[in-house]
Formats: sequence, C-alpha cells, structure tokens
Amino acid sequence: LAYWRQAINIIDDIVENGEQYDFYQAVRLLNRLSSTGSSENKPELTIRPDLNIDYPQSDIENINKLEGDRGYEILTTFFGLYGVASPLPGYYTEELLDEEWEDHATRRGFLDVIHQQLYPLLYQAWLKYRFSHNAIETSGEKYWEIIFSLLGLPEEFRKFGDLSGTFLKYTGIINQRPKTQSGLKTILADYLKPLNVDIEPCVLRKVVIQEQQRCKLSIENNTLGSNTVIGEQVNDRSGKYKIHIGPLSIKQFQSILSDKKQLKFIQTISKLFMVQPLQCDIVLKLEKGSAQPICLGQSQYSCLGKSTWLVNQKNEEAFNVTLN
Repeated sequence: LAYWRQAINIIDDIVENGEQYDFYQAVRLLNRLSSTGSSENKPELTIRPDLNIDYPQSDIENINKLEGDRGYEILTTFFGLYGVASPLPGYYTEELLDEEWEDHATRRGFLDVIHQQLYPLLYQAWLKYRFSHNAIETSGEKYWEIIFSLLGLPEEFRKFGDLSGTFLKYTGIINQRPKTQSGLKTILADYLKPLNVDIEPCVLRKVVIQEQQRCKLSIENNTLGSNTVIGEQVNDRSGKYKIHIGPLSIKQFQSILSDKKQLKFIQTISKLFMVQPLQCDIVLKLEKGSAQPICLGQSQYSCLGKSTWLVNQKNEEAFNVTLN
C-alpha cells in the first residue's frame, strides 16, 4: 500500500519539537517564516540561554511562543553567560536561579540584553559562508558574483536569470584546460538527454580576406608563395564547428524549435566553453520519413525555412535543419 505522509505545519512542529532542531536551522526557519509577513506585524525572535545547570541533550532546550503571538523565544544550552555552558563562575548561575525562585529577573534581564546581540552575531557568522542560503534564500548579489567568478562566467552571461544557474552544474568541465570536443559534447548531451548529440569539428567555410590583405599588383601582397592569394575569399577549417542533434522525431523537432530557452542555452554554453570565438551551426537531424508535407488548416506548426517541406506522403528522406 502507498503511504502518504501528512503535511507538517512547520510552526507547530518547531514549537512542539524544538529540542530536535539544530540551532542554526531553527533560527533560519523562524527568520524565513517571519519574512513572509508585513514589516509592521513581523514576529520577534528572542534568543537566550536556558537557566539550568543540568547536562543538556541538545543545543536547544525548547522553543516557545511569546505572549500575544508577538514572536518566538529560543532557549539554548550553549554560548550563554549563564547556564551549564557559561564561561563565568558557577555562582552567577546559582544566584540567578535563586532570584528566579523568588520571581525576580532583573539581573538575568540585564545579561539577556547582551545575549540579544551575541546570538544574532553568532548566526550571522555561521550564515556568512553558507553560499546556497545567501544566494538563493536571501538573493545576495555578491554571493552570486563569487559563485560565477569561480565558474569563470563573463559579465554578459550573468544576466540570463534562471539560465545562469544551470551553468553551475557544469563548473568542473567548463574550467578544465585544455578545452576539448568531448567536454562540450558531455555538457550538451547531459542537458539535452535522452537526445543524441555529436560535435563535428573543422567544418569548411569561406572567409572574406580583409581589404588590406588582398593581392594588389605592383602595390602590396604580391609575393608568390608568401602573401599572395587570388580572389576575395579563402577556404578555412579552423574557425567553425557544428553541433548535430538527433535523429529526432517530428515531436522532438518541434519541441526544440519552440523552446527558446533550450536553444539559448546551447548557443550560450558554446560561446562560454570556447577559449577563442568560433562560428557554430546547430544541425537538427530528423528521422527518416518524419518530415510531412505542408497542408493548410493543420494544427502542426509550419515555419518557412525551418519546418516546412514540399514532399509527398510516401517521403522516406531524412532532412536536416541548420540554425546559425
């Protein structure tokens, strides 16, 4: 039989089972809960040591609600100026216990003024180096800057919102030196799985020769075997590669064309991964017979130059679509 776990009210659970929570986890959760309310009705969070000399079983003795639902009080068993972990002589705690027995709390209240500064500082020191909490929960921009710097992500790629976070998964591969064809293939294959991905390097292309480098008789660039090239273009295989994706069903093909985020990731990671900028073509390979003839009135999306074919119903060809 399937077991369905009943939803937990986190506030009730913290109050009822406070001693089972880690101190930093409890403070973090209570701060998160208080941040959801308005600033005028924001609950208080009071932290002070438990006035006791018994050996503690956990960092938190208990968590209580303040009167009038003003907030919460955490009673800890460590880092206090009184209690079992106090650095002060034991008679300080003993005198405070005597005062509490007589319903006096003046001196304890004075020490708690110090605790209200000490415990938040302790929590902030712990939180400072928790990058995940600061970057995600509090949207700390400086922590994202540190994370992206470790990744080597240029400034222009840090403005892609959710897409930027996707790069973090591939930090190890992106930072590898030297850059390899298999490294880029590994990233794209993982992102696009279960689709097949292949990289074709050294693709032939035509490169326009700059005006000042062209051969001009009796003027410049006219030494045979050194700097003379006839024409305005030259063949080149060092500046272009292709990313082959497929074979794809027509449904997968339409999904990639319509998913702008997916195409943007492929283009962006290709630029980011390369040390030198290279021209890149994305080639979508369709399965044999998957291309259907265009027919007006069909619900299937047809875009001239991308997903429109003039074929018959018995077509068995495999078409490729190249995206620059």
